[in-house]
Amino acid sequence: MLNSPTGRGVCRWFKVSTEFVFAVAVTMASFAERSTGRRVCASRETIAHRSGVSVSVVKRARRALHTLSVAREMVRGRYLRAEESHAAESHHGRIQRRAASVWALTSPKSLVVAAQVATKKLAKKVRRSKDDALASYPQLRSRGPLSPSRGYKLLSLVRELSPMRARTRTGEQSKNPKTPPPQPRAIELQRTAAELLVHAPVFASAGHVGLICEALTDAGIDANRWRGRDIAAELTRDTQQRGWTWPTHIERPVGFLRWRLAHIDWTRPSPTEMAQKAAQEARQRIIDRDTRLSRRDALIASAEHRQRCRQALAATLNHRQKADAEM
Repeated sequence: MLNSPTGRGVCRWFKVSTEFVFAVAVTMASFAERSTGRRVCASRETIAHRSGVSVSVVKRARRALHTLSVAREMVRGRYLRAEESHAAESHHGRIQRRAASVWALTSPKSLVVAAQVATKKLAKKVRRSKDDALASYPQLRSRGPLSPSRGYKLLSLVRELSPMRARTRTGEQSKNPKTPPPQPRAIELQRTAAELLVHAPVFASAGHVGLICEALTDAGIDANRWRGRDIAAELTRDTQQRGWTWPTHIERPVGFLRWRLAHIDWTRPSPTEMAQKAAQEARQRIIDRDTRLSRRDALIASAEHRQRCRQALAATLNHRQKADAEM
């Protein structure tokens, strides 16, 4: 769409290149919900940092996307009120003065209609080919008397008469005692791999999630420190730092993931750890501030003490006045 005459004209009108608009759109898509494309709550500074562009470019790119009917601003950003700012600080652990605008990614009606037409044509073609096959081979309509579904369940007999299962029932040990029994993977590792597939769907075609677990283990990633979201963010940061872009199609996703993980240092603190450290420091600053204020308030004299001081001062002044009168 961006390379079409309409897309180039819109980008030219807003004085932004199609490459920058595409980069901003991809970054917004990474923050959106995977199924609906909604709830893009990232700020302009965050999108600019992820996309490698300036904030003004993000503004113009958003206007271009809105004009092309692929993005819509649902809620305008604003400054937070005092109580909202305090609530955000207690929740995030850092000061927040503004709330970012909320965007939603949409699909133009023309593209949706074209996709529906193409899907219907493909469905008709598949249905026609299936009908032709049934007309040429009528035996496909029903199962014959020698069909496996009507014969004996030989597979169950194999299970029941298997020598391996017989040895297991009798309690005999395996002939190869050196082979250790397979151990289940740690739940933290499985959770990290599953979260990585959610935040990096380009690796979803790898197949079983166990392949992702093995890649993370071979790379030396500690699943207790690095979450799947942190790994995806680190891959994106490394991609932007090297000046690369994510490929649209990966033929060997597991091999590509292993290659990318091998070029990143995973011994440094993860984003989650840094966020937890920042939150802990913010909480410690709040505790120190409260302690300092309470210590200052403790030095303030009470009402009873001030009353006694006033009485003592009045008595002293009265005594001096009497002494002066006698003289």
